[in-house]
Amino acid sequence: LPFHVALDVAREAAREQGGDTKIGTTGRGIGPAYEDKIARRALRVQDLKYPDRFAAKLHELLALHNHVLSTFLGSKNFDFGPSLAPYLHDGLVQFDTVFAEAMQHAKFLAPMMADVSRELNDAHAQGANLLFEGGKSNENNKYIAKEGVDGIMRFLSSLDMLREKFIVPFRENPTVIIEKSKWIRAQRSGLLHVKVECNKYVSKGELLATITDPYGKMRFKVTSPNDGYIINVNHSPIVNQGDAIFHVSTSALETLDDHEMEH
Repeated sequence: LPFHVALDVAREAAREQGGDTKIGTTGRGIGPAYEDKIARRALRVQDLKYPDRFAAKLHELLALHNHVLSTFLGSKNFDFGPSLAPYLHDGLVQFDTVFAEAMQHAKFLAPMMADVSRELNDAHAQGANLLFEGGKSNENNKYIAKEGVDGIMRFLSSLDMLREKFIVPFRENPTVIIEKSKWIRAQRSGLLHVKVECNKYVSKGELLATITDPYGKMRFKVTSPNDGYIINVNHSPIVNQGDAIFHVSTSALETLDDHEMEH
C-alpha cells in the first residue's frame, strides 16, 4: 500500500542523510508490508469485502505509520516523487485517497476471493481431481526431485501434453492417499536426534526421535501416537518446546493402482 512505499523510501533517505549506508531496498514497500503482517495488524484481501472493517483498520495503520513518517523521518520536508504525490499531503498519507483506490481494487478482486479450504473440501467431496504443490525449505534431495519430475511427466502424459520423445517413467509404488494428518510437537526443548526418515510407515509407539540436553542429563523419547506415514520431518538440530517436529498421517489410507486411478 502507498504508506508502505512511503516508509520504505523515507527510511532509505533518512539513512543516507544520517551518514549511514543505505540497505538498497527496491523502494516498493515490501519490508514495511511484512512488518505489518508479522505484527498481526496488516490489511488482508478478505478485508476488502467489508468496507467498514477495512476503513477501521486503515485508520489505525495510518495513525501509526504517519506518526513514524512525520515524527521520526521528517516526511513533511521530503520529496517522495510523482508516484506517491497523489497519496500525500504535508508528508502524511491521506486516508480518503488510499481508501477510494482500495475499494476500486475490491470490485476487481471480489470475484476471485474465496474461502480456499472450503472450496477444496467441496471439490474433493464432489470427486474432483486436485493438484497439490509441495516443497521443503533447505532441502536439496535428488530422490525427492526425481519423484516430483516423474509425477509431472505422468500428469502431462495423461493430458496428452508430453512430447513423444520423452519416456514416461513408470510408477513403481502404488499411490497413497492421506486424508487426515497431524503434527507431533516437541514436549521438551533441546537437541533433536531424528531416528526415522521422511515417507516411512511407522507403527503406534515406534521411536521417532529423542530430545536431549547438552549435558546428557535429560533424554526424552518421541514416539508415534498412531500407525501412519511420516509426511515431513523437522531436521533442525535444536528445537523448542512446542515446535512441530513430525507430520504424520492419522486416517485410514487408500492405495490405488493405475486402473483405479483412471476412473
